[in-house]
Amino acid sequence: MRVRPLCSVDVLPEFAFRKVRLTGSWDHAHTMFFGPKKYDVEHGFNVIVPLKRTNGTTIFVNRGFVSNARMSDYLAATKADPGRVFEVLGMLHAPGERNNYTPDNKPEEGEWYWLDLEAMKQHAGGDAARVQTVLVDEIFGMSPLRI
Repeated sequence: MRVRPLCSVDVLPEFAFRKVRLTGSWDHAHTMFFGPKKYDVEHGFNVIVPLKRTNGTTIFVNRGFVSNARMSDYLAATKADPGRVFEVLGMLHAPGERNNYTPDNKPEEGEWYWLDLEAMKQHAGGDAARVQTVLVDEIFGMSPLRI
C-alpha cells in the first residue's frame, strides 16, 4: 500500500488559486459569519464553515455570501445535513493581510471581520481537532447544497 506524504501548509501560498476537490462533512457548530458585507444592494455576511474531511483533518471553506434576507433559509438548511458527506469543488485561497481600518475579531462573541486563520483554527477546535490553517473558496454551482 502506497501512502502519500502529508504536505506542509507553509507551501500553500505557492498553490494559491488552484482548484481542489474535497470530501467531508460540514461542522456547522463552528460556522463563522464575516461582516457585515454588502453584495450589490443586499446586506449580509460571508459564511466560512469548517469541513471535516474524510482523512480526519479539518479545513475552512468559504461558502460565499448570504444576505440578511436569506439567513434564516441558510440556517434551516444547515440542520438538514448533519454528518452527510459532501464533495466540494473549490479554489485554494491566499488570504491578505488585515488593514488598519479593520476591527479586531471577537470570536467569543461570534464577531469576525478579517481572515485570521490561527484564531479561526482555535475557534474550530485547534490541533486537538486536527484543524489546519487552510482556506478554500467554494466554486459556486458545483456543489450539492446551494442557498
